[in-house]
Amino acid sequence: MRLTDMGILDKNRLAAVYRQLGIVVVPRVALPGGFRPPVADFFFLAVQDQCEVHISANTVYVGPDPQWRARLEQPEGPGHTRLVGAVRGDFFNGWKVAAEILEQAEGEPVEEPLEDGIPIPEVDAPRRRSPDVSDLDRPLLRDLVQACRGQPSVVIGRDQEMTALKTNLLRHSKPGVVLLGLPGVGKTALVKTLAAEMAEDRNLPPGLRNTPVYDLPLGMLRESARFVGDIERQARRLLNAPGRPIFLLDEIHQLAHPELKSLCDLIKPALATGSIRAIGATTPVEWRQIEDQAFKRRFLEIAIAEPSPMEAFAMVNARAQELAAHHGLEITEAMVHEAIMLAARYLPNRCFPDKAIDLLDQAAAMQAAANYQSVNQPGA
Repeated sequence: MRLTDMGILDKNRLAAVYRQLGIVVVPRVALPGGFRPPVADFFFLAVQDQCEVHISANTVYVGPDPQWRARLEQPEGPGHTRLVGAVRGDFFNGWKVAAEILEQAEGEPVEEPLEDGIPIPEVDAPRRRSPDVSDLDRPLLRDLVQACRGQPSVVIGRDQEMTALKTNLLRHSKPGVVLLGLPGVGKTALVKTLAAEMAEDRNLPPGLRNTPVYDLPLGMLRESARFVGDIERQARRLLNAPGRPIFLLDEIHQLAHPELKSLCDLIKPALATGSIRAIGATTPVEWRQIEDQAFKRRFLEIAIAEPSPMEAFAMVNARAQELAAHHGLEITEAMVHEAIMLAARYLPNRCFPDKAIDLLDQAAAMQAAANYQSVNQPGA
């Protein structure tokens, strides 16, 4: 893998390994006028008794210094880089020679096109622009209490699991819960039911009243990080929210990804002291992907079993009115019962209640489409 193909977080994580191998990567070095893009990665490679200074090969120079043009016309070296200087000694001396050769290129930004008349491409401009406040303050959290306000409860027969969830969230330390169950059994629905109860202030002990519940999307947190320390900055800002908030970490097994290890390290002390509360949701197999036992000890494991067909009937029937309003149809209890029976017979590899809800939703969508075609058919 080429060094410049790595993300900023990968480079930061591997910095210690690079030093052991005789490589130091310094991302986002500001370049003088005449360079495109205006920032680039520098690589310092220890070769025998000298230090080589490399720069990203996608850097173009159109300034007044012909020596710099000659440097950047050299063939590509290791890791999609070009050698721009070398000095005897270690990385500190390499920094000195890098500063000296950059000083030679000082000047105003040059807006000239390339010789063939094509404008200079900003190869890494979107990824390498300096982070601004709007990037770090971009909202990632969704308040489930506000989102679930006015929604009916769709979890039936989960009283024992709901009691265990509320009880552990009241703990002084380690108020973490992870819901373990197969896909489709209603792990997220259990959390949304809790949020709906908190919005209506019903069936709640005093310690859970007026408490925000935030959905923290781990995948979006990874995607939004483009610079060194972005995840740490975002996570510290979010986890320092006042009022002991509750964070929903859906697909919590994503914390096993190396890029999110820093977030995992931030959550551990926060849960140990009880400054935040967390609810994770994943499958038992994926939960075992997390090897950090100290992190897993902060969570109480609650098994969410697949509901029986009778329990699934009550859950699906609670969603039937919502589906009926969406499709503009009438859904009777007989239709719900038929969906339960057909899902149990023909979808054995999926779990209730999700498979029955999907089946009922699909049937209602087909009927709505058929009604539209019959009304708008030519000659009708």
